[in-house]
Amino acid sequence: MSGRPRTTSFAEGGKSVRKTFENQPPKPPLGGVKICSKYHLTILLSAIVISYTVTYSILTL
Repeated sequence: MSGRPRTTSFAEGGKSVRKTFENQPPKPPLGGVKICSKYHLTILLSAIVISYTVTYSILTL
């Protein structure tokens, strides 16, 4: 039971991260961009996977 709200809040967090990623300020030096893009990609991927699993679990119910 405790897993469900956590998943939802994480999915919402992923959405907010995507918003901040779109409205990013001017990019820092190349090294920073590489680290940032890697970090954002990981969050975006996990958010997509989580939203997919949430949708799938809702569909199967």
